[in-house]
Amino acid sequence: MSTQAAPAPPAVVRHEAFGVGPVPPRTFVHVGADPVSVEFVEGLTEVQVDVAPGAVFEAGVPYERLLRLVRGAAIGGGTESPEGLRAYLLSTTEVTFSSFDNRLVVRSPQRGAVRFGTVALTVRAPAGGELVVRGDVVRLQVTGTAGAIRVKARRGDVSAASAHSVDLRLGQGRASLGTVHGAVVADLHGASLDVADLAGAAEVVSSRGTVALTLRSGGAVELALATDGAVDVSDLPPVLRTPSPEDGTQSPDRPAARRICVVSSTGDVRVSRRGTPEPAPGEPDLP
Repeated sequence: MSTQAAPAPPAVVRHEAFGVGPVPPRTFVHVGADPVSVEFVEGLTEVQVDVAPGAVFEAGVPYERLLRLVRGAAIGGGTESPEGLRAYLLSTTEVTFSSFDNRLVVRSPQRGAVRFGTVALTVRAPAGGELVVRGDVVRLQVTGTAGAIRVKARRGDVSAASAHSVDLRLGQGRASLGTVHGAVVADLHGASLDVADLAGAAEVVSSRGTVALTLRSGGAVELALATDGAVDVSDLPPVLRTPSPEDGTQSPDRPAARRICVVSSTGDVRVSRRGTPEPAPGEPDLP
Protein backbone atom coordinates (compact mmCIF):
# COMPACT_ATOMS: atom_id res chain seq x y z
CA MET A 1 0.00 0.00 0.00
CA SER A 2 1.62 3.23 -1.13
CA THR A 3 1.24 6.25 1.11
CA GLN A 4 2.17 9.88 0.82
CA ALA A 5 2.67 12.57 3.43
CA ALA A 6 0.23 15.46 3.20
CA PRO A 7 1.69 18.66 4.73
CA ALA A 8 -0.22 20.22 7.57
CA PRO A 9 -2.26 23.38 7.02
CA PRO A 10 -1.70 26.41 9.28
CA ALA A 11 -3.09 25.67 12.72
CA VAL A 12 -3.01 26.80 16.32
CA VAL A 13 0.11 25.53 18.06
CA ARG A 14 -0.11 23.83 21.42
CA HIS A 15 2.18 25.71 23.83
CA GLU A 16 3.50 24.55 27.22
CA ALA A 17 5.85 26.47 29.53
CA PHE A 18 7.43 25.61 32.91
CA GLY A 19 9.55 27.77 35.20
CA VAL A 20 13.00 26.44 36.09
CA GLY A 21 15.66 27.14 38.68
CA PRO A 22 19.26 28.29 38.22
CA VAL A 23 20.43 24.86 37.01
CA PRO A 24 19.62 24.13 33.33
CA PRO A 25 17.12 21.26 33.11
CA ARG A 26 17.66 17.96 31.34
CA THR A 27 15.50 17.50 28.24
CA PHE A 28 14.38 14.07 27.00
CA VAL A 29 12.61 13.76 23.64
CA HIS A 30 11.14 10.46 22.36
CA VAL A 31 9.83 10.49 18.78
CA GLY A 32 8.75 8.25 15.93
CA ALA A 33 9.59 10.27 12.82
CA ASP A 34 8.73 13.73 14.10
CA PRO A 35 10.98 16.73 13.33
CA VAL A 36 12.53 18.27 16.45
CA SER A 37 14.01 21.74 16.88
CA VAL A 38 15.75 22.60 20.15
CA GLU A 39 16.88 26.15 20.96
CA PHE A 40 19.21 26.77 23.90
CA VAL A 41 18.81 30.40 24.96
CA GLU A 42 21.09 32.38 27.28
CA GLY A 43 19.26 33.81 30.29
CA LEU A 44 16.01 31.92 29.74
CA THR A 45 14.22 31.17 33.04
CA GLU A 46 11.73 28.60 31.76
CA VAL A 47 11.43 25.71 29.34
CA GLN A 48 8.94 26.07 26.50
CA VAL A 49 7.48 23.43 24.19
CA ASP A 50 5.49 24.08 21.03
CA VAL A 51 3.64 21.19 19.38
CA ALA A 52 2.42 21.89 15.85
CA PRO A 53 0.60 19.64 13.37
CA GLY A 54 2.98 17.77 11.11
CA ALA A 55 2.27 15.53 8.15
CA VAL A 56 -0.63 13.10 7.84
CA PHE A 57 0.17 9.94 5.93
CA GLU A 58 -2.56 9.39 3.36
CA ALA A 59 -3.00 6.45 1.00
CA GLY A 60 -3.63 6.59 -2.71
CA VAL A 61 -7.25 6.60 -3.89
CA PRO A 62 -7.71 2.77 -3.98
CA TYR A 63 -6.64 2.43 -0.34
CA GLU A 64 -7.93 5.69 1.12
CA ARG A 65 -11.03 4.22 2.75
CA LEU A 66 -9.07 1.23 4.05
CA LEU A 67 -6.42 3.44 5.66
CA ARG A 68 -9.03 5.62 7.32
CA LEU A 69 -10.79 2.56 8.73
CA VAL A 70 -7.48 1.11 9.97
CA ARG A 71 -6.36 4.22 11.78
CA GLY A 72 -9.84 4.80 13.16
CA ALA A 73 -9.83 1.28 14.62
CA ALA A 74 -6.25 1.54 15.89
CA ILE A 75 -6.47 5.00 17.45
CA GLY A 76 -10.13 5.72 18.06
CA GLY A 77 -13.16 7.47 16.72
CA GLY A 78 -12.81 10.80 15.00
CA THR A 79 -9.35 10.09 13.58
CA GLU A 80 -10.60 8.86 10.21
CA SER A 81 -10.30 12.37 8.78
CA PRO A 82 -6.94 14.22 8.50
CA GLU A 83 -8.26 16.99 10.75
CA GLY A 84 -9.31 14.51 13.40
CA LEU A 85 -5.95 12.74 13.25
CA ARG A 86 -4.02 16.00 13.60
CA ALA A 87 -6.13 16.98 16.62
CA TYR A 88 -5.44 13.57 18.15
CA LEU A 89 -1.68 13.87 17.61
CA LEU A 90 -1.61 17.36 19.14
CA SER A 91 -3.61 16.39 22.21
CA THR A 92 -1.81 13.09 22.93
CA THR A 93 1.77 14.36 22.66
CA GLU A 94 3.10 14.05 26.21
CA VAL A 95 4.80 17.11 27.69
CA THR A 96 5.78 16.89 31.36
CA PHE A 97 8.24 18.70 33.60
CA SER A 98 9.41 17.44 36.99
CA SER A 99 10.89 20.05 39.31
CA PHE A 100 11.99 17.21 41.63
CA ASP A 101 14.63 15.89 39.19
CA ASN A 102 14.72 18.98 36.94
CA ARG A 103 13.68 17.03 33.85
CA LEU A 104 11.52 17.86 30.84
CA VAL A 105 10.05 14.90 28.90
CA VAL A 106 8.40 15.17 25.49
CA ARG A 107 6.93 12.01 23.93
CA SER A 108 5.39 11.76 20.49
CA PRO A 109 2.30 9.52 20.35
CA GLN A 110 3.43 7.86 17.09
CA ARG A 111 6.51 5.88 18.20
CA GLY A 112 5.47 2.39 17.10
CA ALA A 113 5.99 0.52 13.85
CA VAL A 114 2.62 1.76 12.50
CA ARG A 115 2.48 5.55 12.18
CA PHE A 116 -0.28 7.63 10.65
CA GLY A 117 1.15 11.11 11.07
CA THR A 118 3.67 13.36 12.82
CA VAL A 119 3.90 16.48 14.94
CA ALA A 120 6.56 19.19 14.73
CA LEU A 121 8.25 19.78 18.09
CA THR A 122 10.04 22.96 19.13
CA VAL A 123 11.76 23.13 22.53
CA ARG A 124 13.36 26.24 24.03
CA ALA A 125 15.53 25.73 27.12
CA PRO A 126 18.23 27.58 29.09
CA ALA A 127 21.70 27.35 27.56
CA GLY A 128 23.96 24.59 28.85
CA GLY A 129 21.20 22.03 29.44
CA GLU A 130 21.55 18.34 28.67
CA LEU A 131 19.60 16.93 25.70
CA VAL A 132 18.67 13.30 25.03
CA VAL A 133 16.76 12.41 21.85
CA ARG A 134 15.68 8.89 20.94
CA GLY A 135 13.52 7.57 18.15
CA ASP A 136 13.18 5.43 15.07
CA VAL A 137 13.78 8.34 12.68
CA VAL A 138 15.30 11.44 14.30
CA ARG A 139 15.36 14.79 12.47
CA LEU A 140 17.01 17.10 14.97
CA GLN A 141 18.24 20.67 14.74
CA VAL A 142 19.94 22.25 17.77
CA THR A 143 20.81 25.95 18.01
CA GLY A 144 22.54 27.79 20.83
CA THR A 145 24.97 26.14 23.24
CA ALA A 146 23.91 22.80 24.71
CA GLY A 147 25.53 20.82 27.48
CA ALA A 148 25.76 17.11 26.71
CA ILE A 149 23.86 15.91 23.63
CA ARG A 150 22.96 12.23 23.26
CA VAL A 151 21.10 10.87 20.24
CA LYS A 152 20.06 7.28 19.48
CA ALA A 153 18.13 6.42 16.30
CA ARG A 154 17.84 3.85 13.55
CA ARG A 155 18.02 6.70 11.04
CA GLY A 156 18.92 10.28 11.75
CA ASP A 157 19.64 13.73 10.39
CA VAL A 158 21.28 15.65 13.23
CA SER A 159 22.54 19.23 13.19
CA ALA A 160 23.94 20.99 16.27
CA ALA A 161 25.60 24.39 16.48
CA SER A 162 27.47 24.08 19.80
CA ALA A 163 27.73 21.53 22.62
CA HIS A 164 30.03 20.60 25.47
CA SER A 165 29.99 16.91 24.49
CA VAL A 166 28.18 14.68 22.00
CA ASP A 167 27.27 10.97 22.04
CA LEU A 168 25.71 9.62 18.80
CA ARG A 169 24.23 6.20 18.01
CA LEU A 170 23.00 6.31 14.41
CA GLY A 171 22.26 3.43 12.08
CA GLN A 172 21.94 5.51 8.93
CA GLY A 173 21.91 9.19 8.04
CA ARG A 174 24.26 12.02 8.88
CA ALA A 175 25.35 14.26 11.74
CA SER A 176 26.75 17.76 11.27
CA LEU A 177 28.23 19.37 14.39
CA GLY A 178 29.58 22.89 14.72
CA THR A 179 31.61 23.44 17.89
CA VAL A 180 32.17 20.63 20.41
CA HIS A 181 34.13 21.86 23.43
CA GLY A 182 34.62 18.39 24.90
CA ALA A 183 34.52 14.83 23.61
CA VAL A 184 32.66 13.18 20.73
CA VAL A 185 31.67 9.51 20.97
CA ALA A 186 29.90 8.03 17.95
CA ASP A 187 28.72 4.60 16.78
CA LEU A 188 27.57 5.35 13.25
CA HIS A 189 27.16 2.12 11.27
CA GLY A 190 26.29 3.63 7.87
CA ALA A 191 25.91 7.27 8.95
CA SER A 192 28.37 10.08 8.23
CA LEU A 193 29.82 12.59 10.70
CA ASP A 194 31.24 16.09 10.24
CA VAL A 195 32.61 18.13 13.16
CA ALA A 196 33.70 21.68 12.29
CA ASP A 197 35.51 22.51 15.56
CA LEU A 198 36.51 19.76 17.98
CA ALA A 199 38.33 20.79 21.15
CA GLY A 200 38.29 17.44 22.96
CA ALA A 201 38.85 13.77 22.26
CA ALA A 202 36.97 11.63 19.76
CA GLU A 203 36.10 7.93 19.58
CA VAL A 204 34.26 7.07 16.37
CA VAL A 205 33.22 3.68 15.00
CA SER A 206 31.70 3.58 11.52
CA SER A 207 30.91 0.87 8.99
CA ARG A 208 30.91 2.89 5.78
CA GLY A 209 30.01 6.48 6.57
CA THR A 210 32.40 9.37 5.94
CA VAL A 211 34.05 10.85 9.06
CA ALA A 212 35.46 14.39 8.91
CA LEU A 213 36.96 15.94 12.06
CA THR A 214 38.43 19.43 12.26
CA LEU A 215 40.53 19.77 15.42
CA ARG A 216 40.87 23.02 17.32
CA SER A 217 44.39 24.41 17.22
CA GLY A 218 46.72 23.83 20.13
CA GLY A 219 47.54 20.86 22.32
CA ALA A 220 49.11 17.50 21.68
CA VAL A 221 47.14 14.83 19.83
CA GLU A 222 47.36 11.06 19.79
CA LEU A 223 45.95 9.90 16.46
CA ALA A 224 44.71 6.35 15.78
CA LEU A 225 42.99 5.63 12.44
CA ALA A 226 41.90 2.29 10.96
CA THR A 227 39.87 2.05 7.74
CA ASP A 228 39.89 0.48 4.29
CA GLY A 229 38.61 3.78 2.90
CA ALA A 230 40.59 6.88 1.96
CA VAL A 231 42.49 8.67 4.76
CA ASP A 232 43.35 12.38 4.52
CA VAL A 233 45.62 13.93 7.16
CA SER A 234 47.66 15.94 4.66
CA ASP A 235 47.16 19.32 6.33
CA LEU A 236 47.58 18.05 9.88
CA PRO A 237 50.73 19.36 11.64
CA PRO A 238 53.08 16.85 13.27
CA VAL A 239 51.15 14.75 15.76
CA LEU A 240 52.57 14.14 19.21
CA ARG A 241 51.77 10.70 20.57
CA THR A 242 51.42 9.98 24.27
CA PRO A 243 54.36 7.80 25.33
CA SER A 244 53.54 4.17 26.05
CA PRO A 245 54.63 2.56 29.36
CA GLU A 246 57.57 1.02 27.48
CA ASP A 247 58.78 4.51 26.54
CA GLY A 248 59.12 5.51 30.15
CA THR A 249 57.37 8.13 32.24
CA GLN A 250 55.93 11.13 30.43
CA SER A 251 57.71 14.40 31.10
CA PRO A 252 55.75 16.69 33.44
CA ASP A 253 56.49 19.58 31.06
CA ARG A 254 54.71 17.83 28.22
CA PRO A 255 50.90 18.31 28.14
CA ALA A 256 48.64 15.28 28.03
CA ALA A 257 47.53 14.45 24.50
CA ARG A 258 43.88 14.17 23.50
CA ARG A 259 43.08 10.94 21.72
CA ILE A 260 41.43 10.92 18.30
CA CYS A 261 40.41 7.36 17.37
CA VAL A 262 38.43 6.50 14.22
CA VAL A 263 37.69 2.91 13.20
CA SER A 264 35.77 2.31 9.96
CA SER A 265 35.26 -0.64 7.64
CA THR A 266 35.13 1.16 4.29
CA GLY A 267 34.37 4.79 5.12
CA ASP A 268 36.62 7.73 4.23
CA VAL A 269 38.32 9.58 7.10
CA ARG A 270 39.61 13.16 7.13
CA VAL A 271 41.31 14.83 10.11
CA SER A 272 42.49 18.46 9.90
CA ARG A 273 43.26 21.44 12.12
CA ARG A 274 41.53 24.77 12.57
CA GLY A 275 43.62 27.87 12.13
CA THR A 276 42.36 29.97 15.07
CA PRO A 277 41.65 28.66 18.58
CA GLU A 278 38.25 29.45 20.03
CA PRO A 279 37.79 29.71 23.82
CA ALA A 280 35.27 27.36 25.37
CA PRO A 281 32.43 28.78 27.48
CA GLY A 282 32.14 27.88 31.15
CA GLU A 283 31.14 24.33 31.87
CA PRO A 284 27.42 23.95 32.70
CA ASP A 285 26.28 22.77 36.11
CA LEU A 286 24.49 19.63 34.95
CA PRO A 287 22.48 17.51 37.36
